[in-house]
Amino acid sequence: MNIDGYENRFVAFVDILGFKNLIHKIESEAIEGKDYQRVRSVLNFLHEESIESNGQHDLPVYEEKDGIILEKELGDPRINYISDCVIISTEGTFEGFKSLCNKLTKFSTDIACDGIFIRGGVTYGKIYHHGPILGSVWISKIIVR
Repeated sequence: MNIDGYENRFVAFVDILGFKNLIHKIESEAIEGKDYQRVRSVLNFLHEESIESNGQHDLPVYEEKDGIILEKELGDPRINYISDCVIISTEGTFEGFKSLCNKLTKFSTDIACDGIFIRGGVTYGKIYHHGPILGSVWISKIIVR
């Protein structure tokens, strides 16, 4: 089956542990305390990485398209998040796998500094992941937990 836009990619599905309880605590306290700052830090990191990586540990790749040199990140990582779930996909190549490992390391290290941890799984297969749209026929096949 060859559907336009579906690509073989590595995919990480990550759950932010204790996120729901933090949100309930923030809502009940109704002040901008330490927990609010922790959640804000996590969301800011995810937002910045989903728009454009800070590049500190990422390798740029250059390609020519229509006579224009474009810079993109190694492995073409794409990030979506909603509530306490984060989905990161990268090209289905060795460079893509390195990029996925890099993103997971950066994310887990950054939020661990705020006392927040993650768990999840990594798999490989066909997925449609373009901008905010994410679709897969195999998402339940997460192979590593």
